[in-house]
Amino acid sequence: MTSIIFVPDIFFSMRILLLSLLALPSLLYAQIAQQRKQVLSKTWTDEKGRNTLSVWIQAPAPRTGDEADTLPRSAVLTASHKVVINTGKELELWVWTDSVRDCALDLWIGLLPNSTTVTDLDKDGISETTLVYRKVCRGDISPSEMKVVMHEGRTAMVLHGYMAAPAIQKLDSLRFDPDFTTVKLDGLREGARLREHFGRFDNHNDFNGKPYEFLRHARNAWIKQMFKDQFTSFE
Repeated sequence: MTSIIFVPDIFFSMRILLLSLLALPSLLYAQIAQQRKQVLSKTWTDEKGRNTLSVWIQAPAPRTGDEADTLPRSAVLTASHKVVINTGKELELWVWTDSVRDCALDLWIGLLPNSTTVTDLDKDGISETTLVYRKVCRGDISPSEMKVVMHEGRTAMVLHGYMAAPAIQKLDSLRFDPDFTTVKLDGLREGARLREHFGRFDNHNDFNGKPYEFLRHARNAWIKQMFKDQFTSFE
């Protein structure tokens, strides 16, 4: 009796594996592109030319499965400022990227509503852009981080700190000093020191040597938004 032995086609298997590996980057790119959403596009003209400010949010993949609540996820905010100069050439003045990484809790990063401005505070014909956004990874009621990111040309100036916790959201913003460097911390315990940081930015060193109007504008933007923390998160 003749036995028939089936020998696996190793070369066929290798071809299938190779094709799968080649397809993997495009599949990953498609997944990322699907999650990346443009949330802002603003255009205007100044002495530099025709400007475009754009912001995208790359959200994490939706949670699925029994262990979804414990799996770490990430989200990314990307902003860019491009200008088309008089010769028709497009220049990218800057790209700003921030993220929340490896978060297994409630995760969020995004612009605060109606917070983006384009100004010319020093009247030099060159625009300043200001973005205000919050980012957080939390499982309690602690406040989100907040950043006011101001640019003039390629120069970035940033205020970074924490939004106001619910316990202090009834404070009078006209009397509340959001500059953490002015707070007297002598004799305060660690928990009290942390609470003093809520609603305040770390420092304003990026604005040193810049027109005072820039810091005043960024500070006002901070005060306007610091009480607007929300407990939203990506699904």
